[in-house]
Amino acid sequence: MSFAEAAAMRLATTDMEQEGSLFLSKEDVVHRLATMDVLAMWLPSEDPKRLLLAASGVGALAACKIACVFFTELSPGEAAKVAQGSFGNDFSVVAAPGVDEDFSSLPEVPLSPTAPPLVLANLPRARCEEAVRKLQGAGHSLAYVGMDADEASAISAAAIPGAFLCGSDEAQSAADIVLLSDFTGCLARAKHRCTLASRAPLKFVFMTLLPRCCGEV
Repeated sequence: MSFAEAAAMRLATTDMEQEGSLFLSKEDVVHRLATMDVLAMWLPSEDPKRLLLAASGVGALAACKIACVFFTELSPGEAAKVAQGSFGNDFSVVAAPGVDEDFSSLPEVPLSPTAPPLVLANLPRARCEEAVRKLQGAGHSLAYVGMDADEASAISAAAIPGAFLCGSDEAQSAADIVLLSDFTGCLARAKHRCTLASRAPLKFVFMTLLPRCCGEV
């Protein structure tokens, strides 16, 4: 690794923490964030504030070519009723495939960032890890962001394991990135910065350090 590459990785991991968006525990997660094309998380159906924040981040994520999928144990009808309060009519709901069925059989898979957020209903928490692995098997580079202890296995299974700062110790221990707020839209800026750091490390270093140097003059 060149000096520019090493400096870019270090700046990418520290700057997002300093701005209050993400904590990255490993430098190699920078390259993985640059390839992220799906954000998966449990539908926070019992927390209206977190549900609204999840919905408000969809536009920024789509602009960075990141599709959104939400898992829930609710039936399709119940899930649609819950999601409508925050997403309006801009979402789709399908029942999760059975245990022995392939997720790629769903017409929505592979997921598209230009499509509305997808809610996978009838999916017990015990199957979250399976869903993560099967979506990744369909060709996605997936980030799963969780907060509860029973999501730790799904977090660990993801290419980009993530947790919320307000989450359990088990969730955070399984994660390589920790969101410092509940606003998932911060992952859009993270992908943009990590892509630049991975593809043009010298440019990223100059763009990051130059404003600081000018501010000190």
